[in-house]
Amino acid sequence: MRTLNSAHCFVKFDDKKLQRLAHAEMHKRLIKAAILLLNGIRDDISLPTQTLGPSKPGEPPHRDTSQLWNSLFWQDMTEPRKVQVIVGTNLFYGAIHEFGERPFLRPAVLRYFSAMRRVLTQE
Repeated sequence: MRTLNSAHCFVKFDDKKLQRLAHAEMHKRLIKAAILLLNGIRDDISLPTQTLGPSKPGEPPHRDTSQLWNSLFWQDMTEPRKVQVIVGTNLFYGAIHEFGERPFLRPAVLRYFSAMRRVLTQE
């Protein structure tokens, strides 16, 4: 508990309670940002291979079997002193695309960065 005192003002606040409230608010915002990113990635890889053919190098992979699209997830990894989420896929060929000619996760982070920042900062 801290107390600030001056001739015009008296403020008393609980450091631990303030930390808990800040942690909870950032946790809520980070989950919203993760869902925003996940939905953006899904939009990016939703173009059908059947009508458009395979994607070109440098473009996100087109949707063929929907396995990659369905494998995308977000996971809350928050701990008492750390707010963290993971957005990704557990498919091996997702990594092949990402680190090969058809990345889809890193470009999405860059593309949706401003929108995620607005969610995190409530701008």
